[in-house]
Amino acid sequence: MKTIIHSSILLALASSGIAFGAATATTGAVGYETIALTSGFNFMGIRLHENPIAVGLLDSATAAPNTVTDAEIDLAALITGGKTYVLEIQDGSGIIQEITTAGAGTSIVTAANLTGLTFPCSYSLRPASTLDSVFGSTAATCKLSIGGGGAGGADQVWFFTGSGYTKVYFDQFGGPSEVEGWYNFDTGASVPGGTNIIYADGFVISAASAKNLTISGDLKAGPTELNVASGFNFAGSVGPVGMTLDTAYGDTTAEVTAAGLAIGGGGAGGADQLWFYNGSGYTKVYFDQFGGPSEVEGWYNFDTGASVPASTVIPPGYVISAAAAGDIKSGVPSYYTGL
Repeated sequence: MKTIIHSSILLALASSGIAFGAATATTGAVGYETIALTSGFNFMGIRLHENPIAVGLLDSATAAPNTVTDAEIDLAALITGGKTYVLEIQDGSGIIQEITTAGAGTSIVTAANLTGLTFPCSYSLRPASTLDSVFGSTAATCKLSIGGGGAGGADQVWFFTGSGYTKVYFDQFGGPSEVEGWYNFDTGASVPGGTNIIYADGFVISAASAKNLTISGDLKAGPTELNVASGFNFAGSVGPVGMTLDTAYGDTTAEVTAAGLAIGGGGAGGADQLWFYNGSGYTKVYFDQFGGPSEVEGWYNFDTGASVPASTVIPPGYVISAAAAGDIKSGVPSYYTGL
């Protein structure tokens, strides 16, 4: 049985050099994070994850169809129809792929062509988090405030659709048949408890009242590639502790550029912006290679021009206002390595 470690203790133990276990499909660094929700909007992300069901070395990839293969493991046998899994490439690129389809025998089908990887390549495969796995699948186990034949008094989970939100809540006897479960706030339609929550994507909890939300799971110890569209993107910070502007993206022009963020050149024009919800609006920051009166490279406030410390903590969920579509790599603190 795994020892469950609180995120604040995880930080202290990691700093002292204590390891939590080998990288196998059944052991690793696990813990729990308690997040204080305020009444109203809370920007969220999943920062502890489902346990991997396979880890190892990928031997090869194909294109058309796009597949990857681990000759030592029958990957196809691990894929259950109707469920989503996350393939994590562990070569420092942070590449992740949502997996829904088994290949033949030792292969699985990927959305992208991964033939450009260097093989053999380390990977892990884990189930995607879902509404049920994160928040609970019954009225008795749900960690959020629930409805009683309607959404009144219930917390709502909002998923950004690109132009609006899909809002869901848990009802202990919702709908015409009075069946407990997840429901769409706007339409009243039943929502599958297996609805995916991919950790690279942020979301919002509109809380009916202040409360503590505890999430437990496995620590992801490497970077994550975020695929962003031009404009608004809801992102999750992926790691439970130590996630700052510096540890996620860097504090020099070279580091931030290598992470894939577009930077400013004496102003915010053309730069990607990170938006952190502050309770009534957003604190917007960007990286400038020679910003401010003294022309010092660093992080700056988009609205005021003031310098922003690289140690600024990135919350569980935030917005990336991207100047253009592309891939951005969000790192983790160095002490995650080996956990």
